Amino acid sequence: MVGHVEEPILASENNKLVGIKKYFIFYAAEGIKTNWIMEEYLLSEHRTSHDSSPSTKSSKTRAHSKQVRE
Repeated sequence: MVGHVEEPILASENNKLVGIKKYFIFYAAEGIKTNWIMEEYLLSEHRTSHDSSPSTKSSKTRAHSKQVRE
């Protein structure tokens, strides 16, 4: 089972939306939350950079076990 949360990524100079960060939280079969999460970063389709193909989507994903704090 997986749950997820989305968070906007804003440009520091003008506070405009440049992408989305998604957190995927993994649960064991019994519904118990695990320490594993996956983060996915998606760039907005309407970038204002010098990219020659602004309609191209770009993403980066990483999965890791988060530290358990006592």
